[in-house]
Parts: sequence; structure tokens; C-alpha cells
Amino acid sequence: MSEHSTFDICVEPIELYKLLKISNMVGGGGEAKTMISEGNISVNNKVIVQKRKKIRHGDIIEFNGKTIKIAYNPVSYTHLTLPTKR
Repeated sequence: MSEHSTFDICVEPIELYKLLKISNMVGGGGEAKTMISEGNISVNNKVIVQKRKKIRHGDIIEFNGKTIKIAYNPVSYTHLTLPTKR
């Protein structure tokens, strides 16, 4: 049985390899690109080999027994502020 969770993104669309990296499904961008090119990732039940595949709200990503559903939530990151110049 696979592990299911929801992952919020604040930017839409996001490239698949970046999503795998920030969701901690892989250790880094290079590993993400390798896993994608080897056909180990599926998006909406289809194997994807396109590293820069655009991922949007509602997409379901599966890899290594983990499944995440993407949710677009731009306000979830509004508490982050950028430093101001002095």
C-alpha cells in the first residue's frame, strides 16, 4: 500500500523535477532528473520522462511507494517576508 499525502505549492505550474526536490521525494535535483529519465515517476497514472513537465493543482505524483496530490495554495506562504534593504 502506498503512502498518500497532499503537497501545497505556491507557484503554478511547477516543473516536475523541482517538485520532487522540494517535496523531499528525492535527495536533490540531479537525482530527480535521473529518476524521471529512467521512467520511475508517474503523473496521473502515466509514466513521465519529461524533466520539466509542468505540474498543476490536482495532479497526482507517484514515486517509490509514495503518492502526493498537488494543491495550489498561494496564501500558505504569505507569512514569509523578504528582507528589506537598509
